[in-house]
Amino acid sequence: MNKWLACILLLLSSQVLADEPAQVNIEAWIEPNQAIVVGQQVRLIIELKTDKWFNGGTEIELPTMARAFVLQRGSMAVNGSEKIDGNNWATQRWELVVYPQATGGFTVPRINVSVQVASTARQGQRIVLNTQPMTFVVGLPENIEQDVAWMPASAATLKQQFNIESGQALKVGDAIVREVLVEATDTTAMLLPALVADSIPGSRLYTAPSRVEDRQSRGQYAAMRGEQWTYIIEQAGELKLPAINIDWWDTDSQQMVRLSLEQQRWQVNHTPASFIAYWWLPLTAGLFAIVLLAAALFFIRRHYQHHPLPDAVLFHRMLRQQRWPQAMLLLYRRLFKRQQQLQLKAVAATHPATEALYQQYYGRQRQQPPSKAQLRRLWRAIHPLARKRWWQLPKAIPALTPQGQKTRPVHPKN
Repeated sequence: MNKWLACILLLLSSQVLADEPAQVNIEAWIEPNQAIVVGQQVRLIIELKTDKWFNGGTEIELPTMARAFVLQRGSMAVNGSEKIDGNNWATQRWELVVYPQATGGFTVPRINVSVQVASTARQGQRIVLNTQPMTFVVGLPENIEQDVAWMPASAATLKQQFNIESGQALKVGDAIVREVLVEATDTTAMLLPALVADSIPGSRLYTAPSRVEDRQSRGQYAAMRGEQWTYIIEQAGELKLPAINIDWWDTDSQQMVRLSLEQQRWQVNHTPASFIAYWWLPLTAGLFAIVLLAAALFFIRRHYQHHPLPDAVLFHRMLRQQRWPQAMLLLYRRLFKRQQQLQLKAVAATHPATEALYQQYYGRQRQQPPSKAQLRRLWRAIHPLARKRWWQLPKAIPALTPQGQKTRPVHPKN
């Protein structure tokens, strides 16, 4: 009888304990809470505790913040248990992320959290809790240039790959595909810097849509941004793809780090079709000039088959053949045609530069034969007499007879 009574009392006491209302606590804090820069990821951690257990979904109302955006990147909570005053409490840890976009002070308003816990053995209880407002301050890294793009992250990498090997010989019409990948942790893909490809002379650029992705692994957030550019080569020569630089603020070491991709070069050769297409205008002009030159030479040769050659051609031919008498004959002929003179002494008097040649050839220190250079110099020194131009007016006063010189009278004709 006593045993049965003890069992009944135990069942009644357990039922009473099960019907007691659940206790639920909420706590929230910010990580990190100091040395925060613009764009840095700020974690807003919300922890729920109950002396019962969670038997339903938890709903968190995302707060609205000016000059910042708030995301809930994880859809699952971290469940656990904790012993408080000798009793086991169930725990849930949720995480929101805040990305401030300006400097100054920020306040996280109250966050409404709706949670369902077991209040009786048969049904659950929906409870709405609120967090306390939290504040933090955002600044800029020291000694940073205002016009330089940068991103904050705890780690970052910059990689690239091509569809061809570096330094490989290319030809016009080939394609170069450049893929650039930026990866960073503790940030989001929307904050990764957008990479813009520059147009390269001698090629045509095609840009593929950007690939952005946010990932989460064991509480670690990562972001990726990929760009793909295709260059179609249109001209021969050296093709240079520019270097790429990205600055990022290391939130762990509090230092600015630069990621760089080196410049890439390729030598591009012509194909027969591209060579003609590129040089068609000079080739056409050169061919036209060759045809004109050939035609001119043909008519000149045909003309001089029946006419004597110019004196200048004959003179230089005689010099080359060292036929000095014939060369001197042509020299005198030139002197007579241009200056109506029969003696070289007249040229030497008007051109002192040829006087030495005259003395050498006809003077006492006569040397024969003269050199080719001397004869060519003498040939060039024989200039034609100055002719009266049609625009030159006659002199207003005629030349007078010098004093003391007799003049012969002129008798008119009868």
